[in-house]
Amino acid sequence: MMNTYYVDLTNCKDKETFHNAVVRDLPVPDYYGHNLDALYDVLTAMGPCEIVLTHAESLEENDPDYYERVLQVLTDATEENDGLDVEIQSLASEVPLVMYDEEDEDEDDDFYINAFTAFSRDWAILTAGDQDKWNGMLIGWGQVGTLWGEPVCTVYVRKSRYTHEIMEDSDIFTVSFFDHDEYKKDLAVMGRLSGRDGDKVARTSLTPIPLDKGVTYDEANLTLVCEKIYTQTLDYEAMAPVGQAQYKDGDMHDMYIGKVIEIIEG
Repeated sequence: MMNTYYVDLTNCKDKETFHNAVVRDLPVPDYYGHNLDALYDVLTAMGPCEIVLTHAESLEENDPDYYERVLQVLTDATEENDGLDVEIQSLASEVPLVMYDEEDEDEDDDFYINAFTAFSRDWAILTAGDQDKWNGMLIGWGQVGTLWGEPVCTVYVRKSRYTHEIMEDSDIFTVSFFDHDEYKKDLAVMGRLSGRDGDKVARTSLTPIPLDKGVTYDEANLTLVCEKIYTQTLDYEAMAPVGQAQYKDGDMHDMYIGKVIEIIEG
């Protein structure tokens, strides 16, 4: 089983505070030299594992030159050590699902997405089903990340939506991202109209494309093909007031977590 180590870079402002975090969170020897050569030696000698650097924006903003040197060492170490994966989590830049992967992994596993704006500001289309029966809908909520050691995408669908019944019957769904400015009107149609009432895609300029698993669109910049691994209705009683305010009519969302099995950049 692969170990995962989390290195918290909160308040790391320079070389000294960065290496203090490394000593605190990684299994380094007592003689660790508190420099990048020593870090490289540690990383290349480690067994199969994943290292996640969280809150990297602190070092990135306070000492960008040293931050770039750290990234280069991480890159070099993952190229040398086939069992090492490194993920960088930074609020200051686009957030990668996987930033540094093993050399022999499929290149499609590496992509960049701003997880804090991709759904809420730029919007996306969730498409459930396959070419025999499918429906797409606009979504403004969602997350990408890691769960149970797998890359995942989480989406939310109200029980009243036509897409919901197809999500329930299908093991696959896709999440497609577009150039918001160019396709804003089309995306709005996908959110305003229901597939129960007819072919709403025909009222847009979007071109559906059937996949081996799922459906995407020719105009999409990026599509995540996901296999459902968890489903749950959101618990109203467990919500803070900010969440409860969304459900005054009782029309709850179901949460779907899907393992990302394919990434299509188009």
